[in-house]
Amino acid sequence: MGANGRKHEPWLIPRTTRHVWVLREQRWLVPYQGYVVGWRRHSYRWSALVTYVAVDDPERPLVQMWLPRERLLPVRSRPEDLLNNPFPDLLYRK
Repeated sequence: MGANGRKHEPWLIPRTTRHVWVLREQRWLVPYQGYVVGWRRHSYRWSALVTYVAVDDPERPLVQMWLPRERLLPVRSRPEDLLNNPFPDLLYRK
């Protein structure tokens, strides 16, 4: 269903995203899945306040820290991809 409720009209693609891949300092390690909470700029450099779970730590702590923009890769998605979810009952509970 589209943004205005019509079935065959595509949804609007978000202009920005808050979901990111957090690149590790050791580039061969798998990146973390993160969520951008806020942005700040110091001089000409941008940093993001990112929250992520350190999944390789046995205690799996929730980490929130300022990271340079260069350590982040945006995760792009299209809302209409949810319509092809193999588990639709998890999305639409009646």
